Amino acid sequence: MGLRYEVALNIITGASCWWHGQFEPGIYNDLMIFQRGLQGELEADSEQVEADQGYQAAFPLYVQCPPFEIPDRTCMTARVRLRHETCNRRFKHWNILKAAYRHDILDHQAVFAAVVCLT
Repeated sequence: MGLRYEVALNIITGASCWWHGQFEPGIYNDLMIFQRGLQGELEADSEQVEADQGYQAAFPLYVQCPPFEIPDRTCMTARVRLRHETCNRRFKHWNILKAAYRHDILDHQAVFAAVVCLT
């Protein structure tokens, strides 16, 4: 069984500023996880997140996503997305999301939290 988490990075610093989970894959897609987590923490019309096309249903109120990018922001948007991919790669380095977890599944969330803090 795999698990999914939502992770958000600060656009300016690149530091992890939000994580939420654990969710079973196949039951929850990215947008459903966002709606159950980070969306509730954002102020409508004043705070947005950069996300991929899986979040289009939350555009434009909460999400800035690819087909609707502002031309002057394309360089910054690319930098933000690359930073997040780097963070995802670092998570994979810890092997918490890839390898079989052989301990109590209830502890997985605490281990993931430690990985987020260390990364």
